[in-house]
Amino acid sequence: MKKVIVFLGIYSLVINSLIAQITFEKSYRKLNDVEIAKSCDLTNDGGFIIASGEKSVNNTARFDAILKLNAWGDTVWYTQFQILSNSGNLQFVRNSNDGGYYLLGVREDSTGDHQFMIWLAKYNNNGNIVWLKNYTTTLLNASTEGNTIKVKPDGSLFMWLKPLSLLNYSTAGFTHQSTSFYNPNNSFVSKNNLLLSDTNFYYLVTNNLSNTYRVVQANLIGGINSSVVLNVDTGSTVIELLKKTSSSYYTTSFPNQLIGGKSPFMVSKFDSAGTKNWNKFYDFIDASVYYRNVNLELANKTNIVSFIPVTNGFNPPNGKASIFCFNDNGDSLWYKQLSPSDTSAKTEIFDVIATPDSGLFAVGQIVFSNGQQKSYMVKLDANGNLYNPMKIVERKKEIYLHVYPNPATNYTGLHYMGIDKNTLLTISDLQGKQVFSKQLDTNDERIYIDTSILDAGFYICSICVNGEKLTSKKLVVIN
Repeated sequence: MKKVIVFLGIYSLVINSLIAQITFEKSYRKLNDVEIAKSCDLTNDGGFIIASGEKSVNNTARFDAILKLNAWGDTVWYTQFQILSNSGNLQFVRNSNDGGYYLLGVREDSTGDHQFMIWLAKYNNNGNIVWLKNYTTTLLNASTEGNTIKVKPDGSLFMWLKPLSLLNYSTAGFTHQSTSFYNPNNSFVSKNNLLLSDTNFYYLVTNNLSNTYRVVQANLIGGINSSVVLNVDTGSTVIELLKKTSSSYYTTSFPNQLIGGKSPFMVSKFDSAGTKNWNKFYDFIDASVYYRNVNLELANKTNIVSFIPVTNGFNPPNGKASIFCFNDNGDSLWYKQLSPSDTSAKTEIFDVIATPDSGLFAVGQIVFSNGQQKSYMVKLDANGNLYNPMKIVERKKEIYLHVYPNPATNYTGLHYMGIDKNTLLTISDLQGKQVFSKQLDTNDERIYIDTSILDAGFYICSICVNGEKLTSKKLVVIN
């Protein structure tokens, strides 16, 4: 029996209306437990792909997920999966250069040969799995963190394993080669110290006994081409490689000695022979409060370093992740603390990527004072300001309408931008019968609609002015 919706009931379809998105800053939690966004990358259509994992509690079932957002921050699709019970541990996602995505994780070794094994998966652009492969290897130690993947220009990839090994894979996930890194005794290599070019990659080897730092250049199958020792000041610690130009190396560190009662963040520049050109100190970033996480170069050639708060409590502003931008002369350009609307929440950033507009996209988690945790994602422009999609829509003189989830069961969300006053949002069935309408008074809003009381079928969501449809989207309702 068809459901009859009278005019007075049209507005009862609205579950919630969130006015003025304005900026691109989101939190997300759909998994059964605590969800943490761990990694992200650009998609071929200008959006973002995000890998998130559930923090297992008391060895209960654990799930991972990948989420695709469009350029304006709206959800395109969300895929949840389970690799193995409570030990999936999804760590990285990367664009495979063919419209799909590589996922990397570590799980318990089901063969019993070793404690851990790698799983590597390929997903297509619709969030469907293409293949999944497991690799058991002696190259993994008891620490399941510290692994990453880099995609080569041809779409194949290599995997940087902790501790200090390189695996090359084809686009079908087959192992090409396994290589151990140059790593003298008492040395350390950080996962953040891997810089990739079209033909080579660079990494930094730290010798803890001699306090020396060597930049190694290797080809894409792990062969060593050259190396240079950096003339680092005595007392500097936890050196990491930030950037390699044609004639210089840039590193980041915290000095051991206190300066003005603080251990300030430091950037150093070296020439191609390893001779130091300069050190720059930034005392507003204190090692007792923050530790570094991601080093990055933006599209405009400025440099980014992200920081995670050391404190385990909820103590703003020390409980806020932050991002620092500077140029190749070491001049400070901007510094941004990431603070969601709940000022008591702690923010942590785990991955940052550069965007083509010289801005950045970052993902991590929000930890609330009541113990809840959600994935956190934010886009900043080239000046460190929260990105405003509506400005782009208005400049292009476009009208934007996005519908998700679609197909919908219990509800769907409609996000619109770029409208004028006296604009009407309508939902009609294929016979033209209107089941919902709302006068739009703001030019950026999300409206959540209860679709459980609609008949299953196809509907048309439209933005209209004076009876003229300016844009429309199809909505599928499944009951």
